[in-house]
Amino acid sequence: MPNILDQLRQIKIAEKSGAPSHETGRRALEEFEQSGVAFACSHPKLENIYYRAIHDLTECIVQSPNGGQMLIEGADFIGLWLESTGSISTEVLSRFCPKAAQSSFGQFAHYLREDGLIPYKVTSAGPAYRQVQMVTPLARCVWNHYLRNGDKEFLEKMYRAMKANDGWLAKHRIQWGPAVSKRLEPSTQGTTRRPDSGTAPTSPLNQTLPNATPLHPFCRFSRLI
Repeated sequence: MPNILDQLRQIKIAEKSGAPSHETGRRALEEFEQSGVAFACSHPKLENIYYRAIHDLTECIVQSPNGGQMLIEGADFIGLWLESTGSISTEVLSRFCPKAAQSSFGQFAHYLREDGLIPYKVTSAGPAYRQVQMVTPLARCVWNHYLRNGDKEFLEKMYRAMKANDGWLAKHRIQWGPAVSKRLEPSTQGTTRRPDSGTAPTSPLNQTLPNATPLHPFCRFSRLI
């Protein structure tokens, strides 16, 4: 049986995982290699699964509309989503690719709307504001990224954006109380109907929050936090 430690030392991540199909992913792979993280085991199939995962990860780090990097969903819901890839997934990414992670977090501050709303997702087409999606606390994810990487200027930038977004939520969402707000929520993600929402529409007027619709003036299209 080969010595696992020697095997680990000989591994070249780029050769094992394969080059991503785009330049942004290749930069992310280089950053991943710099983290010094690798994996070796006595079972080749298991080892190959690990490096296939690295390949898939770097394929999902794409160029953002503002020319940076962003981590996107790799399945049907393509984009940097505030509730998942833009928060908890990017927090994990910051351990291995801190530059790509910081650029991903930064999309929400970059596309902060004048009224204080941050986008619920960013895609190649730009930011979207038709829903509110806050599952994983963005503040915690950004704070943990800061503790690992120490960029105070970036932390202050994100703080200002999140503070503005809190102000937007206080003005447009928390106006009838949590119980009533949940009852009037028309859908969980703006795409699927809920039994307790009756015939409430699944998107706001002109696809933009906080617009109500003429037939449902009390539906503010806010997701339960």
